[in-house]
Amino acid sequence: GEPVRILDEWKAICRDCTLRYQHQNAGTTTDLPPTHALALRGVRGKIPLDMKSLAKVGHHGSGAATRVALIYADGNNVGAFIRAAARSGVPKQKIAPAITKSTLAAFRQAATCAVVGDTVGVIPHIVGGDDMVVSVVASHAWPFLLTYLTAFSDELGQQTANWSLAAGVALPTVSAGIIFAHSGEPLSDCIELAEKAMGRAKTLAGPAVDCLDLVQQAPESIDDASREPRTKAWLDNASQTIDALATRPQSLRKTLEAHTRRTDGTAMSALLTTVNNGNIDELKKDHEGKPFDLDAVRWLLQVSGDRPTCHTGSGVKP
Repeated sequence: GEPVRILDEWKAICRDCTLRYQHQNAGTTTDLPPTHALALRGVRGKIPLDMKSLAKVGHHGSGAATRVALIYADGNNVGAFIRAAARSGVPKQKIAPAITKSTLAAFRQAATCAVVGDTVGVIPHIVGGDDMVVSVVASHAWPFLLTYLTAFSDELGQQTANWSLAAGVALPTVSAGIIFAHSGEPLSDCIELAEKAMGRAKTLAGPAVDCLDLVQQAPESIDDASREPRTKAWLDNASQTIDALATRPQSLRKTLEAHTRRTDGTAMSALLTTVNNGNIDELKKDHEGKPFDLDAVRWLLQVSGDRPTCHTGSGVKP
């Protein structure tokens, strides 16, 4: 590694880390390590080079902005697809590059959703193969992630459109774990939790997501059996409810979320009372006289609370 002086100590670090350390202030993609600059090629804007700056992207007005999201995404059934494509006669030298190109193109589309003014609210850590590990400003994390999941499938479909694949060969999709945390949370801890969350998402068929909010939940909650991952299709179908909840006052959403976390048996009655008193028709519709799915309501409130108002719940600009 290349020696650099950090806090009065000389440390040997890799070339990418050396470049990142040398460029302390936000700048264009040319300030990034080469592999990360490649990933963001064509995405115009300054790049925050630390989590504190990332959390403040797009923040205006009073109050501190401290929340970021760590996303760990990985392809589903990639190995099986590579073997099936090879058996179908697709040259091996075409298969892996098609997946990498799809990952890069999808990342760039998603990063465009996180551009605020002259700044890109994304810091890439790993983007290549079928893997993506990135930090995103919390307010744009859901549009970024949901756009990425859709764009990867679309891009891979285009990459393989002229391949003579055997009947029944399914293209890989992507699942992801997303961890919301304060900007000062150790990155290694967030990556470890996001990897666990991604593993939970992979238990569902097709593109899916698992989420944990360290601002409101303990790290141990990642193993809570009452928490369920959700498919992208579920999130897309819930987009109108998410959009409606996003227009509600933050204080009301926090009250509803606090109700869902009650453990004394009063969660259902408290939630119903607040929903009825506030005429929250979007939750009444989903409830329809049945007991609330508390985990589903938590998901709806999480996504509606961490998104810019200019996007729909599906991550697509209206």
